[in-house]
Amino acid sequence: MATEQRDISDSILDQALGPRQQVLVKMEAEDLRALLARCLLFVASGKDAPLALQQIRVEFSAGWAIGTAADGYTLAVQKIACESDANGVLMLHAYDAARILGAIPRPHGEDWLGPVSIDFISGGTREQPRPVNITYRDGKRITSYSCEAAPHPFPDVESLLSSVIDTIHTQEPERIAQFAVQPEFIARVAKATEVAKDQSPMFVRWYSPAQGKSPQVARFSLDSEHDEFIAVLMPVYVEWDVPDGITFVLRRITDTSGKGTNLHPQAPELPL
Repeated sequence: MATEQRDISDSILDQALGPRQQVLVKMEAEDLRALLARCLLFVASGKDAPLALQQIRVEFSAGWAIGTAADGYTLAVQKIACESDANGVLMLHAYDAARILGAIPRPHGEDWLGPVSIDFISGGTREQPRPVNITYRDGKRITSYSCEAAPHPFPDVESLLSSVIDTIHTQEPERIAQFAVQPEFIARVAKATEVAKDQSPMFVRWYSPAQGKSPQVARFSLDSEHDEFIAVLMPVYVEWDVPDGITFVLRRITDTSGKGTNLHPQAPELPL
C-alpha cells in the first residue's frame, strides 16, 4: 500500500513567548518521568533535524502539565496532573530532558517516588535568560538539576490537533476496516507504555478514519482524570471504521479547565 506523509515541521510556529514571569510547579516524580520519557521517544534527532523539533514543549496550568514533542512526521502529547502557581510554557531541550530523566531514580518494588518541584522563568524575549531548576526530594536526599530553557519556537499544537479533528470529520465510516501502521511507529508507542511503573496500561487503543490520507492516533490512559497520552502519525493512506470518541480525546488533551486527580491519594502533600 502506497503511503504519503505530510511534514508538520512547516506548520505555523508559536512566535509569542508571552510575558516574562516565574512559575513554580509541583508534581509526582513518576509523573514527570512519564512525561519526559514518552516525549523523548518522539523528539527529532540527527544533525539535520530542525532545532525547534529537538525539544519538548511543556505547558503548565493550575491542574495540568501538557508535554508535546514532534519530529516532523509524528506528534506526541502527554497530559498529566500537576499543581502550578501560574500558567507558563517550558521549552526543554532533549539533552536536558534526558539528563533530568536520568537524575530521577526509577522506583523499585512497591516504593513510591517522592515529589519533584520545577522552578522556571516563562516568557520574555529570546535574548533574556530563562533558568530552569528541578528539585527531587526522596526522604532526606535532594537531587537537583539546573539548565536554560530552549529559545526556539515550536509548532502550534492546538492548530495541528484541530487539523487532525477536521480531517477525521471529513471521512465517511466503513463497515469493514483495513488497519495499517508503520512498525517503527508501533515500537515507539510500545516503549512509551513501559517508561513508568505506575502508568503501564493494559491496552493501547488505535484510531484511524475510514478512507483517504488520514492521520493515525494511538492513545492510552489509566484514568483520563489523571493522565492521558496520544501519539499521532501524520497522514497515511488507510481504511478504518467510525473514529469512535477520538475527536473528543483530541480536544480534551489540551483542555485544562478540569482538575487532575492524584494517583497516590495516600501520598504526603507536595511542597512548592
